[in-house]
Amino acid sequence: MVIVDVGFRGGPLKEWGSLRADIIGFEGTEGMCLWKEKSKSFFYVMEKGGFSSLLYPNYPLLKRYGQEGNYIIKDKITVDTDTLDSLVHEADLLKIDVEGAAYEVLQGATDLLDKCVAILVECEFIQKYERQKLFSDVNNLLLNKSYRLCRIKTCRWKYTESKIDQIAHADCLYIKQIAGKEEELNKIFHIHRKLQ
Repeated sequence: MVIVDVGFRGGPLKEWGSLRADIIGFEGTEGMCLWKEKSKSFFYVMEKGGFSSLLYPNYPLLKRYGQEGNYIIKDKITVDTDTLDSLVHEADLLKIDVEGAAYEVLQGATDLLDKCVAILVECEFIQKYERQKLFSDVNNLLLNKSYRLCRIKTCRWKYTESKIDQIAHADCLYIKQIAGKEEELNKIFHIHRKLQ
């Protein structure tokens, strides 16, 4: 089994150890980021590294939720971008956690999406970053590639001026039936249930 982990900060999930898989990891702070095309782009390095992104933070929205402190830009660097399809040719599971750029990473992985049995992707329901695609965009892209949403684990944010909260983002597991890969799919599904 091959797992491609995009947003590899901190290394692989410990639960994946039972899968006996080869893991290929990509992390954007290493001077190259995955995107929909090969080019150059700004990369916004946040003081809290886990929030760094190719996209600029949407500060007016973040302030409404009291989250702007997590998105303080420490540095703005220029990075090379590339596509998953140009770097990886086989995968059973694709995990994407790239702070607002999941849709664009998936756009650069159209060939790889034909080969994966599962996609674990962080999707946002509110626009934390400017020009960011949301859950509905990612969902439609994956539905058009014959994936179906199987599980979702949400994270909620509260408005600063009220007690009302809403889903901010979620880890979404999509699966696709591919003949001959049923065993891999069952293992992935079992591991994701442990993460709930």
